[in-house]
Amino acid sequence: MGLAVATVVIISLLLVGQQILTERSLRQQSIDIVVMDIAGQQRMLSQKIAKTAYALRNAYREADSFQRAPNSNSERGTPPMEGFHISTTKPQKDELTQALILFQQAHVGLQSGSAELHLPGGSSPTVAALFADVEPEYEALVEAATIVASPFQEENSAAIRTISKTEEVFLKGMSAIVDQYEQEAISRVNRLKTVQRLLLWLSLLVPLAVIAVSYQVIYRSDHSAVDRVDYRVHSGVHSGLHSGVHSGQAEAMMTGLDHKVADVIAQVGQTQEIAIAADQALLAMALTRTQIKRTTGDVAKRLGIICDRANNIAQAVFSLTTIVEQINLLSLNTAPADEPCESSRADFTDVTPTMRQIVHQSAIASLEIEGLIKEIQTSISTGIVDINRVTQQVSVGTEQTALAIEKVATIIQQTKFLWLQLSQIKAAITFQPLNMQQNQQSFTPPSTGTQPTTNTRQRTHG
Repeated sequence: MGLAVATVVIISLLLVGQQILTERSLRQQSIDIVVMDIAGQQRMLSQKIAKTAYALRNAYREADSFQRAPNSNSERGTPPMEGFHISTTKPQKDELTQALILFQQAHVGLQSGSAELHLPGGSSPTVAALFADVEPEYEALVEAATIVASPFQEENSAAIRTISKTEEVFLKGMSAIVDQYEQEAISRVNRLKTVQRLLLWLSLLVPLAVIAVSYQVIYRSDHSAVDRVDYRVHSGVHSGLHSGVHSGQAEAMMTGLDHKVADVIAQVGQTQEIAIAADQALLAMALTRTQIKRTTGDVAKRLGIICDRANNIAQAVFSLTTIVEQINLLSLNTAPADEPCESSRADFTDVTPTMRQIVHQSAIASLEIEGLIKEIQTSISTGIVDINRVTQQVSVGTEQTALAIEKVATIIQQTKFLWLQLSQIKAAITFQPLNMQQNQQSFTPPSTGTQPTTNTRQRTHG
């Protein structure tokens, strides 16, 4: 009885340990997904900082060209535009400031942890070394971007060149860091699979070992009982008949125990098959989680592309607005009502090439907007397909989880049944020697009272 209870306790502990490892693996994989997502976002933010810096440079140049046209007509009374650089570059500087804040938060959180971004920190030595390699480029990029994003800072070509130079090196370094994160996540999943398989085999070997030990005990006990019955058979006729009856009972009990052991072995085989099926379901769940992680990364990339395209559209719309303002100013400066006709024609002749150039720029901006809208439509369609794929994979993962839980419940039921069978075998082993002892006590040898009767008869005939 004690052996059966110990077996059930050991199997239960193994199953609980396997469940704890599975839950820990799920938590670790969710953390790995967040870390790789933030690391991938760092690459996108570095590119966004560089693109915004280029947009600021273009905005400065457009503002200079726009400001020169009114100044050329200052002799006719058109006032110069004060603070035009600040008003035209404010949206780009605000966008650059926001991207720089997110960039710094993510960089610190990946190394030291961040509760706001759900980052644990504590990177491996390899990842820490990779971060140390990109640290100079990170500091140079942040310093240059801070200078460019200053509210009262005019165009700084040196800082923009620094951003362009360091962004490429930083992007390569972050790609290596993301690859290292992915390799470490895969290695953790493989180690967990090995431990789970070891626990599964232990949970199968423990009942088999208990059954083997119980069978040996039963076999030895039954042989001892049969030897005692044979000894009683050779002791006399009455003892032989009586022992023959109990020998048949012992053989019947042995046959019943053999049947019970066979049933237990069959149940162990079924439990092994169910456990193997549960292991396969857990492996399928791990593969599904990996696919969901990759698809989620693709969706994040698509959303980043859509964000970039939206920023480009905003810049193009801003350019069109600037062009319209230039056209309005030119239309006001071409032919004033109080000037002679010849002077108006001369001014119109001077302004006509500028208007043609502005119209040409408007056409180019319209084509760029049309192309960006098509790219956004393509990215949205691809993102919808990826989201549908994630939904299907989550549904499949849910079904596999339910199947694995059902298999584990079946294993627990089979274990309870094995405990019941082992209890019956233990009871049979315990009560069989008691029955044999009672049989020995109930045996009574032939009475010696017949011997005096025979002697009396001999004396009478004498």
